[in-house]
Amino acid sequence: MVIHRLLQLTFALVAHAATINGRHEASTVTRRSAVLYQNDGNWTTHAETPSSILFFNPISLSEARQICAENSEALLHASDLDKFKIPLQYQTYLGNTGPKTQFWTASSSDHSFSETRTFICTNTAPLVDKVETPFYLFPKVNVSSNGSTYIGVRDHIAYRFLGIPYILQPVGDLRLAYPIQWYTNETDHVLNATTYGPTCPANGGFYDGNSYGLNPWGNSEACVLMNIFTPYLPGSENPSDKNLKPVLFWLHGGGSTAMDATYDGVSLASRSDVVIVSINWRGGNFGTLSFDDGYVDGNYGIADIVTGLQWVQDHIKAFGGDPKKVTIFGQSAGGESVVNMIRSPKAAGLFSGAIVQSGALGPAYTQDEIANVTVPAVAAVCGNSTGAARLSCLRSLGTDEFMNNITWSIGHGYANFDNGAIIDGIWIANQTVAAARNGQLNRVHYMAGSMPEEGESLLGTAIVQNATDFNATLYSIVGPDIPVAWPPLVEKSGLWNNGTDPINAYNNTINAYTTAHLTCPGEQFIQAAHEANAFKSYYYYNNLRAYALSYYDPYTSCTFPVDKPNTPYYRCHSGDIYQVFGTYYIFDQPIRTAADIGHTNLQQDMWGAFARTGDPNPAKEYLRARGYTDSLALFEKFHWPEFNGRDSMNIDFPEPFISDLPWKEKCGVVEQLFQLP
Repeated sequence: MVIHRLLQLTFALVAHAATINGRHEASTVTRRSAVLYQNDGNWTTHAETPSSILFFNPISLSEARQICAENSEALLHASDLDKFKIPLQYQTYLGNTGPKTQFWTASSSDHSFSETRTFICTNTAPLVDKVETPFYLFPKVNVSSNGSTYIGVRDHIAYRFLGIPYILQPVGDLRLAYPIQWYTNETDHVLNATTYGPTCPANGGFYDGNSYGLNPWGNSEACVLMNIFTPYLPGSENPSDKNLKPVLFWLHGGGSTAMDATYDGVSLASRSDVVIVSINWRGGNFGTLSFDDGYVDGNYGIADIVTGLQWVQDHIKAFGGDPKKVTIFGQSAGGESVVNMIRSPKAAGLFSGAIVQSGALGPAYTQDEIANVTVPAVAAVCGNSTGAARLSCLRSLGTDEFMNNITWSIGHGYANFDNGAIIDGIWIANQTVAAARNGQLNRVHYMAGSMPEEGESLLGTAIVQNATDFNATLYSIVGPDIPVAWPPLVEKSGLWNNGTDPINAYNNTINAYTTAHLTCPGEQFIQAAHEANAFKSYYYYNNLRAYALSYYDPYTSCTFPVDKPNTPYYRCHSGDIYQVFGTYYIFDQPIRTAADIGHTNLQQDMWGAFARTGDPNPAKEYLRARGYTDSLALFEKFHWPEFNGRDSMNIDFPEPFISDLPWKEKCGVVEQLFQLP
């Protein structure tokens, strides 16, 4: 790590000396290229793993030298080619190179001025291994789309374009207005996409400003932004669409109030050879306030997400992504947002697959139900004004006043309905399970699953671990996610142990919360969709390994110590985020055992396979070409079958297995609770 810091410092000094005003100038020509990097999943060696840039289109030696120099690099030495044997093997698998392909290198001589070859440049850009990174020191890269040029950066693993506005920002007269996809009337407009933008303000949520060190960019209503992480750029030569990568479109959790560096996409993009897109959207009053009066009708946050998907359809080719292979995925509240897209008529045709990680079905209420609680709440601030006058009042309020002085709740206490959906017949047509049964879902490939003990972290310290009264702890979880009718149903069923042993009281309360809030509603939805043949394919999982987020482990029991894998621990909510994104290294998290690497690789390989084909089983030829030996060995003897209405995949490394759906009898009790149609 010390060596890495020294390398970063050296790079920064050299970069500063070679730039104008301390900034790398972006190459004036965008050429088809890919970052060659063998991502073996070991995050402790990411910085030392060799990296280079492959430029595909053959040019002369002098031009190759010039292009490398324009990118603040030099031609790779011939002696270093062997370091990239596996990444080049993969390019051959893709049909981009072949056994007879010759490369210009630093050792090439000027014997032939007319000869053209493919070439590889060095990549001395550092690894992004902390939340707040001075991206202005990184090499710049250009991408052009629909008349605008986006200036991004190249790091050690991939390319990144940050803080892209995909709608006209919802400030001033655009607050409480449906989104307009971003545009400019300027010709040759240049947009700086080299740094993250602010997160969106919203009520509540786990993230509190920058108190967790996750959000140094602040909060602002001008927050509806997009980040793109890609291992490949097609350049301006208009190559064949066959070279484009699948797109994984991320919808963040955290109460739908923030996005942060936990979701840095380069590791997943590199390992899975996909383009990662992540977005912010409006939540709380900014996204869900509604009066059903023709002036303020709600679902603005949902409309933001749909517009983000439309932006991807229009622009993602320029960033290497295939608009025909867009998979939306999200965790927790982000999983609920995925469900909203699945049931939104406006999102039809904008994505081909969906992954729901630990996401509840998401509440949905009619416009009348919402108006019944929002109108009185707004009257406390804007008086009895209606229509245009009330809207004008709301737009005149400051951000904090608009967010904090208008408070309302609905259902079991959803404060300002942060992630809710309003059934308006336009953006949302029906409740989730009813939509599945009535054929009102967007027909895509579908994968969903959860962690075994989600409630342990979700409940925080609401219940103590040494509690002895199960009934008391059970009633203490009643709130926005759990109706007051739940504890009596639990007691009546007799399926939860009502004993007085402290760990039983605590564990059973966690299970009662987990099954009612997440696991069973998710199972009910996929069952209904399967029975109605609503999706193209179905995959359901239970994730048996977890790694707690460094800032989200209230009792420090959501992980096990290094080298002590037999220590009992809870597989908590959000315990799959590091495993999917591979961002352990940004938060200085250690490898507990080698299985952490194997499990992370397994999840990333399956998520990537699902994005490519709608099937989470990676092709063996693909794994072989990529040198992913552990995953290859696993899938040579294991196959994840499509959901059959009865079974669940249990994700574990090195031995995943199939079993009955978890908590089947308990889920029958949950179905009584919600009485979903």
